[in-house]
Amino acid sequence: MDLPLPPRQHWTLDSIPWNELRPGLVVDSDQLFYMVAGASFIETTSDLYTRSLVRHFAGNAEVSEWLEQGWEPEELQHDRALREYVRQVWPAFDWESGYASFFAEYGALSKPELLLPERSLELVSRCVVEMSTASYYTALHHASDEPVLTQLTRHIFEDEICHYKYFYGTSAGTARLTKPA
Repeated sequence: MDLPLPPRQHWTLDSIPWNELRPGLVVDSDQLFYMVAGASFIETTSDLYTRSLVRHFAGNAEVSEWLEQGWEPEELQHDRALREYVRQVWPAFDWESGYASFFAEYGALSKPELLLPERSLELVSRCVVEMSTASYYTALHHASDEPVLTQLTRHIFEDEICHYKYFYGTSAGTARLTKPA
């Protein structure tokens, strides 16, 4: 018989050892700057994307509740952590202006009408996105020896795997979900 896993202890921004940050290991890397700043921009739009998904899954209280109370808070935590990392390592970068420029194009792609019409297929596409994101954070984790970045990307990777598992489990159990009203 398998023993149940203990409840997952979720990380917080306060649990990140910001005092161990070694900016000199990454500050000159354009590649890491664009990877971390770009990831922070994507994570920042999670609230917009969550609203689209919640509308899409209207009538499915379990999925909507998890999106609003589980997925979105963790995604926005990724934003806050990555944004803080960018601000500490690259303080001259105007994050708000960079994000505004990014959002001008990306925001148009987060419309409910662009989601897949079949809910089960949308859940499967979320699986693909979550695994792709986990792969991205794995690459970012291995791209640097900076201790705070490696810890932060490990935490985010683990969150993305949990998100994948939720979407996968839900898609496997709801293959017959109907189109949204």
